[in-house]
Amino acid sequence: AIPAEAWLAAADPTAVLPEDAPVCYGIECSNQYEYTTIGVAGPSPKGIHVELAASNPGTGWVAAWAKERGITLQVRKGSPAAALIDDLETAGVTVEEVGSEDAARACGQLLLAAIEGRLVHREVPVLTAAVRKAIRRNHSDSFLWDQRKSSADIAPLWAVTLAASKYLQPQTTESEGWVMIIGGDS
Repeated sequence: AIPAEAWLAAADPTAVLPEDAPVCYGIECSNQYEYTTIGVAGPSPKGIHVELAASNPGTGWVAAWAKERGITLQVRKGSPAAALIDDLETAGVTVEEVGSEDAARACGQLLLAAIEGRLVHREVPVLTAAVRKAIRRNHSDSFLWDQRKSSADIAPLWAVTLAASKYLQPQTTESEGWVMIIGGDS
């Protein structure tokens, strides 16, 4: 999915997200719900930092974990994690659903960030295994990570992909008559 040399070059086991940094979160479950993974993305001197915020067995822990942190989760429509949306919203967690067009854009954004040297990640074996075993499937003129046909659980890759894409989206806020663009590619 992502060339091995680009993923290896992006590895920095000492990289950390600053505590006060603006971050975004994505979630995905393994196909049989054995594990749920929450990815996080935020700033890096190179461009964007991704890592796993949590990866635990099952799904029962997710709503309390997310609510305790007051986070918004990016969830891919039609994905295994989409089955959690009602429970998450009932628990008071904000969920933003990501359609297939935006998911394809997200995959392309993460791939480009890696190839162009703008990506940083800590070397986490479960995430690296997901990247190595993931395959792509065509989607329109783009592609998606293929969760069903990949030879390993790629939920960690989807979780950081969704988080990174949200982080890279320009956020518009109005302040005293000025419009500021926060985030996005520069």
